[in-house]
Amino acid sequence: MDKINQQVAEYMRSHWPSEVRPEWRVTNEMYPAILQKILQDFTKNATQSKQFFRICGQSGSGKTSQLLPAVAAYFESRQAKPILVAARLLAPYHPFAEEIKSAYGVTNFRSKTNEVSTILMFFVLKELISLGYDIILDVTLLDPIVEGALMNMLTAQDYQTSLTMVAISKEISDTFIGKRKNRTVTKSTAAEFWRATRLALDFYIKNYPEMPITIWSAWDSSPIYAGPIGHLSVMKIIEKYWLIPKLPGETNEPALRQAKISYFSN
Repeated sequence: MDKINQQVAEYMRSHWPSEVRPEWRVTNEMYPAILQKILQDFTKNATQSKQFFRICGQSGSGKTSQLLPAVAAYFESRQAKPILVAARLLAPYHPFAEEIKSAYGVTNFRSKTNEVSTILMFFVLKELISLGYDIILDVTLLDPIVEGALMNMLTAQDYQTSLTMVAISKEISDTFIGKRKNRTVTKSTAAEFWRATRLALDFYIKNYPEMPITIWSAWDSSPIYAGPIGHLSVMKIIEKYWLIPKLPGETNEPALRQAKISYFSN
């Protein structure tokens, strides 16, 4: 394991330490074989035009339900077939997945395997970027140490990069999380996401001010901002929506999703 992989793995372990029995923990020596299996499965029919689209924002903000279909439409309109990278897709590759599900229950599987799935996420990204694959990354923003390593890889390979997020308050996102039927987010994980989000945004504003970002609210059908992340108004807009504790009214989720799809398809 090289130095960058080691540093990121240590970060992931410190923030999402293993919660499974010692005999079910994944050692550094086990990752290469797991990684090869993932790459075999993920790269089938994928295009390699060096486009990277990051879906970010905290858990419960609509990354997967609202933004993912829209970003997928962005690539489809450009005849590209990206690889979706998300922790939830990597958790099943845990070598002791069935044992963990049996011991802790299917509903707790994700939380019990966060360490391995987040480490795998970075390792997979590193390999895909080195080969120029088109990528959608669906994960909340992380600390600058991880974001910096990711951006170093992308810039070294001359990727076209973009960000999109929904700016939403903790109160509203907690409400959305509470409505989920098949998965919950622990309070400690949600708090960690909120802590890292501001640090990561500041990192991008300072170091990559020209990177395009499209920001949405939880109820508007048009972006509340679209342009370079380094613009002086970006954090003011995000912070404004972070402070709105309630939705202004009922929202039509399918219509909002379709509006985003239409926007990114153009």
